[in-house]
Amino acid sequence: MDSFHPETPNANADSYGGQAGTPEYGKAPLLRRFFAILIDNLFVFLILIPAFLFGLLSVMEFDAADFGSDSIFEKNYSLFGGNPLVIVVSVGLTVIFFLFAGVYNFFKDGMKNGQSFGKRTMNLRVVHLPTGKPCNYLQSFFRNFIGQLLSWIPYAGWLIEPIFVIANDRGRRLGDFAANTQVIEASPNPAPETEVLPPAP
Repeated sequence: MDSFHPETPNANADSYGGQAGTPEYGKAPLLRRFFAILIDNLFVFLILIPAFLFGLLSVMEFDAADFGSDSIFEKNYSLFGGNPLVIVVSVGLTVIFFLFAGVYNFFKDGMKNGQSFGKRTMNLRVVHLPTGKPCNYLQSFFRNFIGQLLSWIPYAGWLIEPIFVIANDRGRRLGDFAANTQVIEASPNPAPETEVLPPAP
């Protein structure tokens, strides 16, 4: 994997709310960003499969243990006869897998070179605009936390981030403005667009 070479920020301002001194990268291809999201969501889904399976196992074993509660499963569906240790382990693994999925979802863009698994596959990365360096874990959290907040708003909230990406000439979504980041092509390293200034008189 190629190493990341930070670019020197220029003095131009991002036309969609950037500040002077931030580099102006080109807009990453939208189709590749879409597939990167699909890959990341597929990875999270694969993590959640064992979480649901262990959760189901814990319910079945708890039912078979006959703790005096009404059951939703018959006892003959139990695999381990209601063993309390199996219940504790299965509940613990359920929590671990759910946490792992959540951690990846929030911090994925802070991985090596600012690339989640999806972005690495699609040759994209996230950079911190003031420094030109790869997105770190804190910036990744802010970037994705905004998206998660909006996703809790039915219908309208689901459209805000895509509209920002399409309408913005740098492809920056609302989370990018919060974290001061941008998705760019990974290689070859795209240099910030610079304005040619006339020579000083």
